[in-house]
Amino acid sequence: MKKVFLIMALVWPFISHSQSSFPCGSDHMRRVRIAQDSSILIKEHLLEQFTQQFVNQESSNRTNQVYTIPLVFHILHQKGPENISDAQIHDAVAILNRDFRKLNADTSQIVAGFDTLAEDAKIEFRLATIDPLGNCTNGIDRIYSPETYVGDDGSKLNQWPRNKYLNIWVVSQMENGVAGYAYYPSAVDAGLMAMVDGVIILHNYIGSIGTSNPYRSRALTHEVGHWMNLQHPWGNNNDPGVACGDDQVNDTPITKGWTTCNLGGNVCNPGIVENVQNYMDYSYCSLMFTKGQVLRMQAALESTEAGRNNLWSAQNLLATGVDPSTFQVCAPKADFYPDRQIVCLGDAVQFIDNSTRAEATTWMWNFQDGNPATSNLQSPLVNFTSPGWKQVSLNVSNSEGNDTKTINRSVYISAGIPDYSMPYWESFEWYLPFNEKWIVNNLGENSNAFSLYQGVGYTGNYCIKLGYQNPLPIPFFDGDKDIDELITPSFNLSGSLGTNFNFRYSYATNALQLSNITEKLQVYSSVDCGNTWFLRKTITGTDLASGFGSSGASFMPTSPSQWGYDEIYISGSLAQPDVRFKFVFISSPYSNNLYLDDINIGTSTEVPEFRLNDIDVFPNPVNDFLTIKFNKILPKDLLIELFDITGKKLERITFISESDIFSLDFSQYPSGLYLVRLSFGEQSRCIQIIK
Repeated sequence: MKKVFLIMALVWPFISHSQSSFPCGSDHMRRVRIAQDSSILIKEHLLEQFTQQFVNQESSNRTNQVYTIPLVFHILHQKGPENISDAQIHDAVAILNRDFRKLNADTSQIVAGFDTLAEDAKIEFRLATIDPLGNCTNGIDRIYSPETYVGDDGSKLNQWPRNKYLNIWVVSQMENGVAGYAYYPSAVDAGLMAMVDGVIILHNYIGSIGTSNPYRSRALTHEVGHWMNLQHPWGNNNDPGVACGDDQVNDTPITKGWTTCNLGGNVCNPGIVENVQNYMDYSYCSLMFTKGQVLRMQAALESTEAGRNNLWSAQNLLATGVDPSTFQVCAPKADFYPDRQIVCLGDAVQFIDNSTRAEATTWMWNFQDGNPATSNLQSPLVNFTSPGWKQVSLNVSNSEGNDTKTINRSVYISAGIPDYSMPYWESFEWYLPFNEKWIVNNLGENSNAFSLYQGVGYTGNYCIKLGYQNPLPIPFFDGDKDIDELITPSFNLSGSLGTNFNFRYSYATNALQLSNITEKLQVYSSVDCGNTWFLRKTITGTDLASGFGSSGASFMPTSPSQWGYDEIYISGSLAQPDVRFKFVFISSPYSNNLYLDDINIGTSTEVPEFRLNDIDVFPNPVNDFLTIKFNKILPKDLLIELFDITGKKLERITFISESDIFSLDFSQYPSGLYLVRLSFGEQSRCIQIIK
């Protein structure tokens, strides 16, 4: 029977917080996985049976057990604030130990009736000092990846064995706008789900310092509670304040849940005060676990479900370097990066020490053409005296040893004198300028990167190719939202009263449904050596997939009609003496190869006077007939093709009429999504149609 507390005379102030909070995503992800595999419900039931049996036994030998859990933090970053410091991580571990051992001084603020229920969970957390390969570590794994901007199961990179370590992934952004989530042990017991076991959470909810603050510091306590099979006090949903519910724990009263700190809240059973200060609520004034919750977490750690019972075993504590007898202190492994990759000559660059495996105590930098040329500061500011790519090296050390890293192309110093003037026409038939002037950023540090390619082109036999391959053919790591950048040389556009930046592109998606074409090709511009970038163009959907219906194992354009064309008007605000452009491709799980060619400024690409953008296509959605209306010059030999949602070609019509209107009969086709592709000479335009 659930225990409740009648505190009729208690009057507490209604406390609200001005700071915004983010919900937990655990319940949403649980529902997603149950929809994919209903056997999870059976595993939940079996774990619940074990849990209730454990709780009812409540023997003294169990209550005296202290459970020590080895930790590893995987910090996913793109060299931004999400690459949190070691100090912030250590602070987060200290808060976990404080909260789970009931060492927090603010337990004195727990309301009467619950103060006697607040319990020491006898669960402790320590950063591992031995990694899965037996190497020395500090339990902090830094990973450079655009997955930090995704924040889903596919972002759980480089998982260490989940039966030996609690994996915590720290990211910049989270899917669905949540702060973090973790699965119950029953949802990740076996199969592919074992690969995503652990906690994933935003960087600004880690610890109480750095990018976080005390207000958010207990979000990790909350998520680790889920990882040990605790529900929200109102039950398995993410809707606090909607319906009264239960969490299978006897000493947490029935509640709707709270998003404000109303310490006297008693809406479900009037007169029965609810446990607003519980770590598993959303009140953000959380201070405690109850005795029932502690037993439930201990049951999860005693269970074989998802290997939780091995984590705190004496053998594993030795193997992970958590036991004092095998605790290790490492020498640092050197790593660093500049705060900007492109810098104007004369501007200072700050170099960030990103060394891993242990904290360094000394630093020795060497900068090619740098002022200073050497430095012993941890993160020095440097000016460079000449343009071009610069070699930088860093040696770091502590009492255990030292390590050196050298990067030959660490930072590019722009001369301040533009590389080219208008007009400019680049078909990449010359190899040397690309190597010297064009900058490639492979943000995922994988096999997908822009490079000069010989074998096809819109003009000639060369172009730029972004060869795309999904990294792992499994559901969680599908290659979605990989980011690659290509930065142009600098151009002197001053004095221009208006011109165009134009280019050709060819791309074919592997998506079989139009709604799955989510890839993006974006174009940015900068007038300050890449210090700031402004979005000028986004091409996506069927406009990007110029080769729709032609995808395959490795797409290569075979005709001019498979090349798209786009242009950006350069206004007076962009008519500066040192302008760069940047192409950014953001992938989807269905990405294929992308090709760029004929990148031109202020030169004619001999686009015909008739443009496909001068055509109106309506109505959309369509019923029986789709109208194609020509607003300006009437084209001759316009090719009209109709595809269904799978990419199957349904019709191919060459329009040669003298009328400015053409009707395409849709009455014979069922309701659904279709694609109309218009081709005229070297132009191609795709339009998604709904019936």
